[in-house]
Amino acid sequence: TILKAFLTLMQTGCSKSMHQNLTQPNIKRRHHFMASSNVSPRVLAEEILKLVGGKENIVTIAYCMTRLRATVADLSAVKGDELKKLDGVLGYVGQDNQIQIVLGPGRVTKVANELSQIAGITVGELDEAKVRKEEIKAKNATPFKNLLKKISNIFIPLIPAFIACGLVQGINNLIIKLSPDFGTTLVGGILTVIGAAVFSGLNLFVGVNAARE
Repeated sequence: TILKAFLTLMQTGCSKSMHQNLTQPNIKRRHHFMASSNVSPRVLAEEILKLVGGKENIVTIAYCMTRLRATVADLSAVKGDELKKLDGVLGYVGQDNQIQIVLGPGRVTKVANELSQIAGITVGELDEAKVRKEEIKAKNATPFKNLLKKISNIFIPLIPAFIACGLVQGINNLIIKLSPDFGTTLVGGILTVIGAAVFSGLNLFVGVNAARE
């Protein structure tokens, strides 16, 4: 009986502790979100403008579904850590004079328009899927991958020609094997030339494709 009472007491204490640990962070996050949502787009745009180096540092302004995107003249003038702390800002990324400020859907449009009015720069809307695709493409553009891409662009277009000439040459050789005199005929000669065409002009074809790259 004593052991049962002890286990019941321990279980009750653990349950209360877990409940507090699970609910308190959620309350904080909810309060933070509510505080963030109360910041007007105008005020948030003004704060963002100060932390990105002023309107003199902004070259272009655009936005997609969730992010405010801007090109800046000097990335070092952008205070990224302070931007992340702003109420209403969910994240920040800056690289190669390009900055991205995560504001969330709906809100980003209002803030972008306010920032455009304050800075006197026309704002543009971007396609989220297209932007993501370009970002992934730029991220994967390593020297080794670019080299492989160039090599593939040189030789892949020649594959159909290799296949066609190989088939012609194979058929021609089969006919000659069955009828040796076929090789001396006009048709046999034409098939022989066609079968060897891509191999004879391989250097030329590779050179042309390489020049395009």
